Amino acid sequence: MDRLIWRGKQAAKPWWAKILGLYVADPEGLEADWLINWKTPGTYNLTKVGTPTFNSTGYFQTTANTSYYDTGIPLLSLPQNSFSFGFFSETSGGVGDCAMGAQDAGGVGITIAAKTAANVCVARAMSTAITGAVTASYDGLGFTSVTRDASNSVRFSHHGVTKETFTTASATPASNPTIRIGGAAGNASFSQRRIRCAYVCNQALTVDEEADMCAAIRDYLDKTRQGHINYFNPDADGGVLSQPIIVHGGSIPAICAAYEAKRQGQNVAILGDWLARSDWDLAGMPGAGLGFIDAISFGAVSGVFREMLKWINTVYYSRADTASQNGLSVESKAWVAAVRRMLDPANTTGTLPGLDIPVYFSQGLTSAAPYGIGGELTTVEGRKYRGTRVIQADYEGQLVNLLNLPRITGSEAKGTGGEAFNGYMGTTGMALPVSAVGGNQLIDPYNTPGTPASGLLPDLITLPGLSPGDPDPGLQGMNFRLALTNSAAFAANYDTSPPPNYNPLRYEALGRLYGANPTETFGNNIIKCDLVNGANGYDVNNGSNRLSTDVPQSGVQYALATTDAQRLAIIKDIRDYTRGYFYWHASSGDSRIPAALKTALTAFKPDATTFLDPGDEGVLFWPNRAYVRDPVWMMKNTGFVHTGNDFYNVVNGSALRSDKTVTNASYSADRHSLRHIAADLGSGMAIYSEGGMNQSGFGGTNGRSPIALESIVPDKANCQWLIAPIAASITKVVQYFYRMEYTISLAGQMAGIIAAVSIEDGVAVQDVDYTKVRTRSQATPDSVLPVLPQVN
Repeated sequence: MDRLIWRGKQAAKPWWAKILGLYVADPEGLEADWLINWKTPGTYNLTKVGTPTFNSTGYFQTTANTSYYDTGIPLLSLPQNSFSFGFFSETSGGVGDCAMGAQDAGGVGITIAAKTAANVCVARAMSTAITGAVTASYDGLGFTSVTRDASNSVRFSHHGVTKETFTTASATPASNPTIRIGGAAGNASFSQRRIRCAYVCNQALTVDEEADMCAAIRDYLDKTRQGHINYFNPDADGGVLSQPIIVHGGSIPAICAAYEAKRQGQNVAILGDWLARSDWDLAGMPGAGLGFIDAISFGAVSGVFREMLKWINTVYYSRADTASQNGLSVESKAWVAAVRRMLDPANTTGTLPGLDIPVYFSQGLTSAAPYGIGGELTTVEGRKYRGTRVIQADYEGQLVNLLNLPRITGSEAKGTGGEAFNGYMGTTGMALPVSAVGGNQLIDPYNTPGTPASGLLPDLITLPGLSPGDPDPGLQGMNFRLALTNSAAFAANYDTSPPPNYNPLRYEALGRLYGANPTETFGNNIIKCDLVNGANGYDVNNGSNRLSTDVPQSGVQYALATTDAQRLAIIKDIRDYTRGYFYWHASSGDSRIPAALKTALTAFKPDATTFLDPGDEGVLFWPNRAYVRDPVWMMKNTGFVHTGNDFYNVVNGSALRSDKTVTNASYSADRHSLRHIAADLGSGMAIYSEGGMNQSGFGGTNGRSPIALESIVPDKANCQWLIAPIAASITKVVQYFYRMEYTISLAGQMAGIIAAVSIEDGVAVQDVDYTKVRTRSQATPDSVLPVLPQVN
């Protein structure tokens, strides 16, 4: 509730001040809590009339218009031409009901029916009944709301998103009944839905305010069902927190590490990385759009990560739990729900019981150093976090950098065998943009075609001055993995006016491709849309036409950035680019965009039930995290480094360099392009995508590459208390298939066991008894135990 109120008091969207009555049912409370007006407790609290049924899981129902809750808010206390009201339903489908409101004998007042038997929304807004014309936008679930913001302006909304507008004139009710929930004064109908929340505002919410308020309340409602995380906001109090184990990072590997360490009997705390702004960000990339699972062997998905998927499938979705691509691909909001459950010790029964693991948010780290037999992390705010063992599970590898461990940014030089796919690829790694109907495209790179003096289009560079095979200082291109839906009921909107820093020239190359191919079709060539909930939710990734949502040079720039502020500016630019990409397609009016392609693309829209808390830097319904596919700083031990030759063209059953397996990878070496280059490769100046690769042949015929303990701990001489399951000591070729979430999450889980065993036995993390670690892993309650092959 504190978080909800904080959001409503932000200067950009000050909706809290407009609320007159806010009523919320949650499963922790009794009916007495539902009766409270959370805006001003004691004023306009609800009065129970008749026998509405309140359910302890957090909703109420009525069976007659004589059973309802009375707000005590007089109808005429609302300004006739400026107000908003709405309610949250857990009953789908069309019924002839009235959920809330009040009206006079002539039918003038405020009422709302979320979805009638005719599949439309019907409401009053200081008027007689207004019947909507849109059917697909309402399903009876979630928030349905009404706003009047002028004498002749009314809008209907679903999930806080405007669906219809009307020019119906307002009228003054002839009487002044009080507003009811569960029915409407003066209306014979009553609610036939499960109601969890209702609100009344005595000033019209703006479109942005309504979306943010409904998202904030829905997020609160979800938390009360899923779990309360014991979290602490950044604070410059100079405090010191000491725990046996500190896990740094907002990621599923961090969650798995902390959860397993706690199961092993150790007290543990999570210190969020600098991009973790809310609990949505604790789920890392799976909680930031990456819901689709890529694997050669789905049997390699195991341990706590797999247990999370089991809970999501069997409880969150109520569907069969299967080890398949469809069965293991789930929505971001489901991952967030699983994290909330895991970190709430009140969830004591069933799959994935909760544990008491506190979370501390921070604005970043300023230093990391030894402290006693462990380590000390100091945040920007000045807090210190001390752990006997520290697990680095952020996506960037910040502790590797702050501790000045041997490390690498970018890739090593090209080698032989499995390392032949490393380093700068030169012209052999350059590819033309491709049309689904016209094949490879030679696209002029200049602002004015054929005129070098006009300069290169944005996001293009010339050849980078590297020789083929050189170490490449860049990282893979970055993008946002979006949660889109093709359900009109769940859809939010793209920008309808130019988004921040919009520059149409950033999409000019795509416009030229469309201009040359006017029948270009929509598909994975444009954006890759993968179903992740079995119905209407999609994980949207970069398309295959090489002019999609990966922002050229973004990974190169991210690698060169020297401060978090610079990295945040790059992330914001990626968001601006992506918002502009969809705005350009949907609303720019560029005549080259094929009409059928535009229609098909805009059928997919942001999901208004996902990414509900943007924190202080984000955008509602968009993830806060951009996809950092490679750690900025990866360990490069002098002792042990996994190379591509450990796994390329190996014979199954052959011996490993180390059989101390802590995870296994199961994917091809997949590298997204790094740069967009303007070059003449014999056909005149044209645009090329550089650095992309998808190389098979790793992991033998069973597609599994066992990763050794030695690769996730530093050289003993350098640090004996750090474990790094993401920024591992592996070459970049191995990183290209190691980076799958299930692989690094199992490494995170094993890091939790390693940390616990090393503390128990009083040894360095490098010296743990692997047999004991492995035995512990196979004794966990996970239904699919960690898969840790000890041969190729």
